[in-house]
Amino acid sequence: MFKSKRINMLIVITILVAVLWLIRLIPSGICILAAKSYMEDKYPERKFRYSFVEYSSNHGKYFVHFVDKDGNRTNVMTTVFGVDYDPLDPPG
Repeated sequence: MFKSKRINMLIVITILVAVLWLIRLIPSGICILAAKSYMEDKYPERKFRYSFVEYSSNHGKYFVHFVDKDGNRTNVMTTVFGVDYDPLDPPG
């Protein structure tokens, strides 16, 4: 009896995580945390505040938007693995 309750609970949790992942609630949260950490570490003097996040189906990535202490807006392109592109520090 105890074992079947544990199995049922595991099934419910797995389904819940899958649904939250599919509706992009979990990935967007991970992207927000990664982007906030990146901006705080890279630009502490600008005091960026998180504004909003949007998913781009064209890129398959999330754009996390920020506003700095002077009201200037910027965004970074992220995946669940971290920041892919920072317009304030372009590659090359």
